[in-house]
Amino acid sequence: MSLKKQAAPLRRSIQHSRTLTRSYISRLPPELLLEIFESCLPPFPLSHSDQVSFHPYIPHHTDNDIYTGVDTFVAVKLSHVSRAWRSLTLSNPKLWSRIIILAKSTDKLSHPWETTPSRLINALTHFLKHSQEHPLQILFQSIYSNKDTLRILHPLKLLFDQSRRWDRVHFSLFGTQIARLIFPTLFPLLRSFTLYNEAGFWATVPPVFSAPRLELLRLKRLDIADTDFHRAYPHLVDLSMAHYEVSECISALATASPSMSMTFKNMYLGSDVPNLTPIISLASELRVESNDDFQSGFVEALESLLGQISSMLSLHTLAFTKSPAQLGLFPTTAFKSFLSRRQASDSAITQLLLGQWMLDRNLGLIEVLTLLPSLTHLTLDECPPSRDVIRSVNAQRLISDQLLRALELPALESESDMEITCLLPRLTHLSLSFFDFEGGCNFQILLSMIQSRRSPARITATRVARLQQLEITTAPELLAAEDREILLALREGDFDVQCRVICY
Repeated sequence: MSLKKQAAPLRRSIQHSRTLTRSYISRLPPELLLEIFESCLPPFPLSHSDQVSFHPYIPHHTDNDIYTGVDTFVAVKLSHVSRAWRSLTLSNPKLWSRIIILAKSTDKLSHPWETTPSRLINALTHFLKHSQEHPLQILFQSIYSNKDTLRILHPLKLLFDQSRRWDRVHFSLFGTQIARLIFPTLFPLLRSFTLYNEAGFWATVPPVFSAPRLELLRLKRLDIADTDFHRAYPHLVDLSMAHYEVSECISALATASPSMSMTFKNMYLGSDVPNLTPIISLASELRVESNDDFQSGFVEALESLLGQISSMLSLHTLAFTKSPAQLGLFPTTAFKSFLSRRQASDSAITQLLLGQWMLDRNLGLIEVLTLLPSLTHLTLDECPPSRDVIRSVNAQRLISDQLLRALELPALESESDMEITCLLPRLTHLSLSFFDFEGGCNFQILLSMIQSRRSPARITATRVARLQQLEITTAPELLAAEDREILLALREGDFDVQCRVICY
């Protein structure tokens, strides 16, 4: 018997063993494997229109920590698994077109390529080479130290040289770095542009550049004087400005394009309240945010802004958010005056968020519903409790006509408000928090709004709401025994509603 015939059974046995030990993922076709690789890429900032949350105004992240803990070099790791995977990853430019550099300081870095600017150059060169001509998505948070402040300009130049391929870009830099950059003037593919000056003096950049596809623009501490946003960026639908005086914010409103969503973060008043003429704008959304860096003048700035935006006939979304550390009541008088002028022009506000604002006794849940009968989404962080108002026939008639579909009450303190909530006929999304509740939570009221899985379907009146999503935040030890049982049933899915229970 020849050696080949003797070795044949052994060869078949070895081949069979390899088949048995071969992983299932290695049997996948390259096309499917590439789809899996692409799904492993780190997330990228979504535009405002793409954000999804329980409430349309709740942001998914803040400006400075949106990518904490994100694995930024997925493509590199995939290419080091095997020769087959390396060949596959290098052949797909999309895997290398998402460039995320998180480099805030040289002593707090988690990736070896980010340890020094010279290694950043090697990393970026590698990514830009293998991304070929694919549109780029870039997030760059700058290194800031005495020795590396200006050395980081070289890696940035590599990215700026590829501006013709920019699709969505986010740069968090410092004033000294921005001042030394030469900004391109043409961005043929750019859809989203974010440039934050994180510290230092105000930087001046070209206020107008050619970006025919630009839809989202976010700026912080940058000189935007005399910028006509409507003319410069005809397709812009989302504008965010951070750390600007109220006069600059109002000037931006004057040049808004149709259906634009606008966000003013950390707005401050400056030395004098600007005496500006009323501005006619077509902006549809306005969000004003502030933090505890601005302890004074924010209420006055908000009053001034409310006086200026009353003529914005297309405005249907309002969100006012501040830090809990900031003192002062929400300017109820200015707000009611704004609403009365809006009602006179027959233009409705449909979505409202008041985040961390203390409301006085004249602006509770029932008052907000009275002032804004066309509301479909509402969040009140610090809502004063309603007392016995539900007993009024007029109040019940008002509630029965409400259009509200999504309601969030993070500080529910009144059973009357609970009753009002359960009488809203079109409510489908509800988020409640129970802490120091007068007379107990009385979850029994909620049961009228949801269907038990264990009982036959009920035929109910069309005026009774049927919740689709329910979120409850509470401390179980503060609840009565029957309420704890209901809470347990909600958590275990005994009711036909998507329910999330958060216990402290």
